[in-house]
Amino acid sequence: MRQRHAFTLIELLIVVAIIAILAAIAVPNFLEAQVRSKISRVQADIRSIATGLEAYAVDHNRYPPGYINIRQSPSPPVTSKYERNPFAFSQITTPVAYMTTIPRDPFAVGSFLFDRTDDVQGAEPFPYWYDDYQQWPQWFAGGYSYTRFASINSKGYTWSMSSAGPEGSQMMMWYALDGVLPASANEHIIYAYDPTNGTVSEGFVGRTNKGVFTEVNQP
Repeated sequence: MRQRHAFTLIELLIVVAIIAILAAIAVPNFLEAQVRSKISRVQADIRSIATGLEAYAVDHNRYPPGYINIRQSPSPPVTSKYERNPFAFSQITTPVAYMTTIPRDPFAVGSFLFDRTDDVQGAEPFPYWYDDYQQWPQWFAGGYSYTRFASINSKGYTWSMSSAGPEGSQMMMWYALDGVLPASANEHIIYAYDPTNGTVSEGFVGRTNKGVFTEVNQP
C-alpha cells in the first residue's frame, strides 16, 4: 500500500509566515513606487505647463491671471471659486493651443486644499495651483490684488505653480515666496516637498518662473 505524504501543521505555519513577511516587505515598496511615479508625473506636468506659460508670455507680454488675482478682482472674469484655476489655465489652451489639455494634480483628491473641486458632486479633479504676481491695472486701481504679491514680484517672481504633494498639503506657495515663517502661515504648508523626510510627507511640489522650488522655509 502506497504511503501518503502531507504537510504538517508546523510546515504550513512556516509557509504562511514566510508569505506574510514577503508581503510586508513588498507592499510598502509597491506603494512607495506608486508615490515616486506620481511625483515624477507631477514634475513633468508642471514643467510642460511652464513651457506653455512662457510661450503665452512671449505672445502677450504677460502671463495669464492666477487664482488670487482673479479672486481679488472687483470685476473678475469668472465668479465661482471652482472656475478660477480652470479659467487661468484655459488662457493657454484657447484660442491658441499653447497646450492641448491641462493635466490634473494626482495628489489633489482628498487633500486639504481649500476651494478644491472634488468636494462638488460631478466636478472635475482640481488642477495644479497657479498664481501670477503681476500688475493688472485694468482690474485693480492700486495695481496689485494682494499686497503680498508686490513683495514677491520685487524678488523677480512672476508666477508659481504647485501640487499638493503625497501628503495632500494645504499649501500656500506665495507665503513661502514672501518669506513667511510657519508660525505666521495660518496653518498652511509653506515649504517644498522633500522625499528624504519620507516618501509620504508634508510639503508641496512647486515651480516658479525661476525653476523648481526647493527652498525649505523653516526657522
